[in-house]
Amino acid sequence: MTKTRRVWIRRLIACAAALAVIAALLVFVFIPIYSRSDEQDLSQVVLRSNSEVEKKYVLENDELLFTLNGQTTQFTLENKRTGHVWRSNPENAAGDPIALPAEKNKMQSTLLLTYATSDGATTMFDNYAYSIANGVYDIEATDEEIRVNYVVGKISKIYFVPDAITKARMDQFTEGLSKREVGTVLDMYQLFDPANSKDASKIAELLETYPDLENEAIYVMRNNQKENKKTKVEALLAKNGYDGEEYAYDQSRIAGESSLAGAVFNLTLVYRLEGGDLVLGIPYEDIRYTASYPIITVTPLPYFGAAGTEEDGYIMVPEGGGSLIRYNNGKNSQTAYYSNLYGWDYGAARSVLINETRSDFPVYAMTAGGEAFLCLLEEGASLAGVNADVSGRNNSYNTASATYTVLHNDQYDVSAKTTQRIYVFERELPAITATQRYRFVDSSDYVELAKVYGDYLTEARGLTALDRDDAPLVISLVGAIEKSVKRGGIPMTASVALTDFSDAQAIVEALNAAGLDGLDIRYEGWANGGVAQRVFSRVGVDGELGGRKGLERFVEAAQGAGNTVYLDGMSMFAYRSGILQGFNYFSDAAKHTTRDRVKLFPYSPIFFTEEKWRDSFYLAKPAYIERMARNFVSAAADVNAGVSYRDMGYLLSGDYDPRDITTREESLAQQRRILLDAADGGRAVMIRSGNDYALGCADVISDMDLFGNGYSIVDEDVPFYQIALHGRVNYASESLNMTGDWETALLRSAEYGSGIAFTFMAAPADELVDTHYTQYTGASWDAVKDEAVAILVKYREDMRGLNSLRIENHAYLTGDVTCTTYEDGTLVYVNFGHKDYRTGRTTVPARSYLVVRKGDAK
Repeated sequence: MTKTRRVWIRRLIACAAALAVIAALLVFVFIPIYSRSDEQDLSQVVLRSNSEVEKKYVLENDELLFTLNGQTTQFTLENKRTGHVWRSNPENAAGDPIALPAEKNKMQSTLLLTYATSDGATTMFDNYAYSIANGVYDIEATDEEIRVNYVVGKISKIYFVPDAITKARMDQFTEGLSKREVGTVLDMYQLFDPANSKDASKIAELLETYPDLENEAIYVMRNNQKENKKTKVEALLAKNGYDGEEYAYDQSRIAGESSLAGAVFNLTLVYRLEGGDLVLGIPYEDIRYTASYPIITVTPLPYFGAAGTEEDGYIMVPEGGGSLIRYNNGKNSQTAYYSNLYGWDYGAARSVLINETRSDFPVYAMTAGGEAFLCLLEEGASLAGVNADVSGRNNSYNTASATYTVLHNDQYDVSAKTTQRIYVFERELPAITATQRYRFVDSSDYVELAKVYGDYLTEARGLTALDRDDAPLVISLVGAIEKSVKRGGIPMTASVALTDFSDAQAIVEALNAAGLDGLDIRYEGWANGGVAQRVFSRVGVDGELGGRKGLERFVEAAQGAGNTVYLDGMSMFAYRSGILQGFNYFSDAAKHTTRDRVKLFPYSPIFFTEEKWRDSFYLAKPAYIERMARNFVSAAADVNAGVSYRDMGYLLSGDYDPRDITTREESLAQQRRILLDAADGGRAVMIRSGNDYALGCADVISDMDLFGNGYSIVDEDVPFYQIALHGRVNYASESLNMTGDWETALLRSAEYGSGIAFTFMAAPADELVDTHYTQYTGASWDAVKDEAVAILVKYREDMRGLNSLRIENHAYLTGDVTCTTYEDGTLVYVNFGHKDYRTGRTTVPARSYLVVRKGDAK
């Protein structure tokens, strides 16, 4: 074989290999990413017309009267107990003096949607300008419900009268009509027949537009037909079943014709009455969209209950324990309110984190005329966020609503050499009906609203009255952390003990000796390398802490003294874990819609961007999460301890792997199942923060958010969630010594009827130097024990006996002083100010709280 020939053979082999790689990329990467063969197309958008819509539709029961205007799809809702009328839209929306035309259209809408293009550009449509005004909707009504089906898009009013139709089909749909009626229909059309030689020249011109002319006669609509004529013909054809589906078929036979060109969507709102509640449903199965314009979000009833400038009232938003935004507060230069329910979905990519919005409970409320409604988000709540704004920014009304994510999307990096952006969207809609329950209350007092919500949660989550009289005292002990150390002169990352099991036992014994019994003790960093634990594929108690035997001795001693020990752990994330630790990056990591694995980094508090110089970690797939959670519970059961979840009931994420999508709603159901299984297995369960779906699954909620994000648009913080839960759920605040202001955190805990918490470690603070755990600087036991024990003892004694009682009232006595009233008459005064407060014979010292029992001198 010649040298030249060998060179050519090597080149051919190299080329073949390169082609094979390109083919593999094409088949397994780019085609799956960009192919739209399994997505929705134009033919799936259903045409609708309001030609047969009635003037009025009514639902009524003993408590409510719902009346929908068929010409606008707006409605009124009368509370028959009081006669108060709630409206879906402001009465004088079109005449708002400060609203621009586009804003007036929104104010007359019952639905807003946002859609996107492949490059990520988004556009909002309102269903007034893009559906109602053009009459492209229909209404289906029964005794039980009213369905309003919208076509939303840039389309003119549709009459189900075809631009062209074959003679055979025309005969079919005019059969049985009178001679005069048939004449009315045919008068709109001109017949062209290929069998008629006189039409030959004209047919030749029309063939490109009307291909059916090649084989059969067709009727083509004459130009400039008036709308009243189309209305008559539409009604005549409908007698023989000619509808939107038939119309779409005939239009599809016209070359290049589409009444649905561009961004056009189907959405349905379903209304029904259940006792004193109005229930709104948005069935995702009825949503239709074109492949080029996927729907991103939908906001139903954005102006329900909108309050004008003359109204005196407030919006309650689920910020912290609850926050009030007073109507017309003039804060137009502040950002409007928005919060994600249950926090960020880690299955969605983000590159910047400036402000982490989250709400633990899916509720908002508005008041009017001494009454109020609660909007309770049910199915689909995990896909939603709550909006609120005051008058004066865009219009003259104060409003609140919920916005739901429809299709998640993430940016796909095509190449480092181009600035082009391509977004990849979910291929399937979640199989849900987003549901909002409007409950009407004959009071505008937020305390009464909270009580109504508490009754709702009691029924929905199976809550029962507590038999524990004393508020929880949660003690977190920090076991091991990873730290860079030198061993044999060689730097390495190793597990370092901050509180070993003998230290932990000594701390707990000291607390018990001070009279603090019945503690809820959470032990963090006890296994698999410390606080940033490796995955629980195998659970190994850290030897630096004392090993398995040391843990058993600690748990036995602490629980023998009447405390409850919870071992802390997480299952959702994989830190410092690979194949050797039981985590397969390729099969066990969740994915974004782009098929990229969900790889995460901590965020910089200074630059708000990812700190990519630090160790990354991964969001695990739901099946893997469940296996790790089972292993965690099993390991805790082996030493007879409870479990404290760092993630379940607090963090909630989906997995958007196109081949196996798990929606956030499905993850929610999984978390609740994991928590219930642990409780049913005899484990005491602690969760953080307390998302409402986890209520009834945990013995104690720690780290409850009592402050929120401090939005400037908010006027007052109130214990709405805590009033609803008190006496039904054990909850405690964030560790006081982990906050920036422990004194204010203690006062807020007293105001909200919360238990309190501390975090301790046996090691001195300088052990944290050169680590990523400086948040524990204030946790050194020797440095804080005297003050911490004094606070715990005093708080336990002051609040004794109140934990099992309901909160009866809460009020601001001044801007700095509050009073919380319990059902037995006990008053808890809290003075956040820097001056003493006096009421009657009672003085509440500055920066302090005072508990006054019934019968005590006031």
